[in-house]
Amino acid sequence: MIRLACLILALLSGFWSFAQSTYEHGIPFYPIPIKDQRYIDVQYIELNQNNFLHRQIAKYIQEQADSSELFKAGFGFITVDNITIASSKPYFLKKEENGIHVEDLKFKLGTRSFLLTPSFETVSSYCTGCFPDFYSLIDDRLVFFYSDQSRWLHQGYFSEDSKKRLITIQRKHLQQALDPNFAFIDLFGKPFKISAEERQRLTEDEILLKASLTLQASKIVVQYLDGQIKYQY
Repeated sequence: MIRLACLILALLSGFWSFAQSTYEHGIPFYPIPIKDQRYIDVQYIELNQNNFLHRQIAKYIQEQADSSELFKAGFGFITVDNITIASSKPYFLKKEENGIHVEDLKFKLGTRSFLLTPSFETVSSYCTGCFPDFYSLIDDRLVFFYSDQSRWLHQGYFSEDSKKRLITIQRKHLQQALDPNFAFIDLFGKPFKISAEERQRLTEDEILLKASLTLQASKIVVQYLDGQIKYQY
């Protein structure tokens, strides 16, 4: 009996020493799995270190608020996608090619109003229903970031908790669609409204999904190696 007790104490002591050693060397040690490591969280990011991107998004938010009363009232959110960065060629080799300024950075900004859904049943050409790789808040407006490189790495395996958390945040920016007088936009760009009778039959999510095409403005930002910035609408 005494030998068994000593053996158990020795095993526990060795277990603790191993855990402490891995911790001290910066190696995470979990005696039991705490989550499925195949899934990652949709990450919230601050843009304090990327002044250029922050300025461009803030500028675009103001432009859309000036041109759309609906967006100005808080409806919808911003997307940033189609991000391309110049190759690592030496500056003097890629500054100009055949007299044409070479692009250093390019991305697309957009105003959108689609509702994120747990499934991909509503995916379309502009990624309705797709969860972003990152999200942020700029001037109290929700911003989604889509990165092909990040998506290639994690293949869209986001944790359910982080998806539910983001949907809860996003719904706050789509609440105007629940107003009985809200004007929706159809596939052909024509406005329509939902009758009171139909609204009673629909769930809130079904109503919000009908607002997916209401905001679809976009703008491409191009920064050249010589510092010039151009916009494409």
